[in-house]
Amino acid sequence: MLTIGGGYSQNLPPGNYVLMEYYCKTPDCDCRRVMLHIFSEQIGQVVAVVNYGWENRKFYEKRLGDKDEVWINELKGPSLNTGSFQSPYANELLTIIRDSTLKDKNYVDRLKRHYVMFKQKIMSKDARGENQIEAEASMKIGRNDPCTCGNGLKYKKCCGR
Repeated sequence: MLTIGGGYSQNLPPGNYVLMEYYCKTPDCDCRRVMLHIFSEQIGQVVAVVNYGWENRKFYEKRLGDKDEVWINELKGPSLNTGSFQSPYANELLTIIRDSTLKDKNYVDRLKRHYVMFKQKIMSKDARGENQIEAEASMKIGRNDPCTCGNGLKYKKCCGR
């Protein structure tokens, strides 16, 4: 969660901004990216969607099979998702995410761990042959339940922040 205080920006409303992580659920995709939906509690909606790919340029060139600068820049590093709604605050939020949140090594390492865990669940099947992610989508995680990332902390003290 980001908290933006009054006076930080003339444009960005002060308040709490929640970062919700979304990963690609295509089983054979290994894009190594996350979509961060930034929800403003003040406004009551998603105000920006930031794509973040943590691998180097060569990884995305190989994956894309092309060296097209526009596409590589969309895949690598933080960028606004061109296919999603972006509010007038999106560019400023992208700058804040790029210059603070994504400079936090622990946060980026957690994104990478969650990506791997998510992909492992996508690839695994339950006894009925259904993807575990789809089967677990309806399960609610309680704040006091063990965190899904497996570090032993309660959800509210780890990924539920």
